[in-house]
Amino acid sequence: MFNRPRSGDRATQAAAAFDDVLAELQGSESAPEAPAAPTTPAPTAPPTAPPTAPPAEPPAEPPAEAPAPLSVTEHAATLRATRDAQQQAQEMLTMAAQARNDATEQAEQIVVEATDVADRVRADAAAEAERTRFEAIEWVKAQRARVEVATDTLTKEAERDAENIRTEAMRAAMAEAEQTARLYVGEAAARGARDAEEIRGRAREVLHQAADLGTGLQSSMADVARALDLAMAAVKDQLQAIDALLEETRRNPPVPAPVPDPEPEPETAPAPEAEPEPEPETETTETTEATETTEAAARSGRQLGAIFRGESDED
Repeated sequence: MFNRPRSGDRATQAAAAFDDVLAELQGSESAPEAPAAPTTPAPTAPPTAPPTAPPAEPPAEPPAEAPAPLSVTEHAATLRATRDAQQQAQEMLTMAAQARNDATEQAEQIVVEATDVADRVRADAAAEAERTRFEAIEWVKAQRARVEVATDTLTKEAERDAENIRTEAMRAAMAEAEQTARLYVGEAAARGARDAEEIRGRAREVLHQAADLGTGLQSSMADVARALDLAMAAVKDQLQAIDALLEETRRNPPVPAPVPDPEPEPETAPAPEAEPEPEPETETTETTEATETTEAAARSGRQLGAIFRGESDED
C-alpha cells in the first residue's frame, strides 16, 4: 500500500521530458540548414603531349557555387517533425496531468488508508489499555486477598505464641512466688523463734534479778510475772498466727500475676537486744521494757501478716 510511486517523482519526470522535447524543438528551429556540398567536376587527365613539347599550365579552378535553397520536400519534413514534436509534447503534458491526477488520488487514498489504520491502531490501543487495566485490578485484588490471608495467619500465630509465653510466665511466676513465700515464712518463723528466745532469756534474767531482791520486791515480781505472762501469751499468739498463716499458704498457694514486679521487702523492726544491766532496775523499768518487747513482737507479727495478706489480695 505504501510502496506506490510518488506523484511528485512522476510529475518531475514528465516536466523533465517536456523540457527536453522543447529544447530539441528550439534547437532544430534555430540551427541553419547545412549548405549543400559543391559539386566539382571530376578532374580529367591532362592530355599526353609528345615528349618534345613543353608542359602546359594547369587550368584555373572555377569559383565556388552559392548554397542552394531548401527544397519543398525538406521544408515539409521539417513541418511534419515540428508537428510530431508538438503532438508528443501534448501527449506528454496529458500524461503528466494524468499522472498528477493519479498521484493525487493515490495520495488521498493513502491518507484515507492511513486514517483508517490510525483509527484501528487507536481502537486496538484503547482495548489493550482497558484489558490491561482490568488485569491490573484483578491482580491487585488477588494480592490484597493474599496479604489478608497472610495477615490473618500471622495474627493467629502471634496470639498462639503470646498465649504460650503467658502460660510459661505464669508457671515461672508461680514457682518464684512459692519459693518467695517459703522464704518469707521461714524468715518469719526464725525471727519469731529468735524473738521468743530473747524474751525468755530476758524473762529469766528478770526473774533472777527479782529473786535476788528479796521479799520486799514480791509485789513487783507479781507485776513482772503478769507482764511476762502477757508477753508470753502475745508471743504464743504470734507463733500461732505465723503457723496458721504458713498452713494457709501451704494449702492455698498464691496465684502470681502474669508479669509480677518484685516488691521491696519491707523492713521489720529488729527486736531490741538485751543489754547487760550492771545495776538492778526498778519495777517500772522492767515493766516498760517487757511491754516494749511485747509491742515490738506484736508489731513484727502484724507487719508479716500484712505482707502475706497483701500478696494474697494481689494474687
